[in-house]
Amino acid sequence: MWNKLKNLFAGKESPSSPSPDDFSLGENSNSLEDPCIKFVKGFQSFGGNFVYCENKEEMHHALQNIVGLEKIDSFICFDPLLSKDLESLNIPFCQKISPLVRFNFITCESLIVKDGSILISSDQTSGFKASELPTHYVVLAKPSQLIDSLSDALTLIKRNKQNQLPTNITTLIGSDKYAMSSSQLKRTLYLLLLEED
Repeated sequence: MWNKLKNLFAGKESPSSPSPDDFSLGENSNSLEDPCIKFVKGFQSFGGNFVYCENKEEMHHALQNIVGLEKIDSFICFDPLLSKDLESLNIPFCQKISPLVRFNFITCESLIVKDGSILISSDQTSGFKASELPTHYVVLAKPSQLIDSLSDALTLIKRNKQNQLPTNITTLIGSDKYAMSSSQLKRTLYLLLLEED
């Protein structure tokens, strides 16, 4: 399925003929379109930058490319596992908000298929509101985090974290390149989708 996704966005095949193996999201998906492809299309339609990574090596390579492309001097990173990735690549990071740091490196709660957004909470932002963090994000996620709708994602949080529900739950999208408003938020958003181990 993920090879199909890579090929599609490399322009090698059409999404018009999904196979039965492509429908692995669950009972709540109402679209005949492959849910993975539907998410990526929605995510990219709002200016999100999608990178599929088959393994950790590809993820590290993509992260280094983003650092070079965006001229990132440092990340804000609260996650200990992500911090280890940055350390292994000699990429500077801090765990305090600084006006000098433009990018966050975080994980997420879910990837919302229906609208192509990324759901995050205080568990990823160390309790900070999204408005208190830098505008730009690099998000690391896995295919198992794809979920049909926002309501399904919130239900999952309640079920899995009922003893310690996170706060500041919000969704991220990139800048809407078709927005007419000059006040439209200009967010650079990268999603590194790392294949399951």
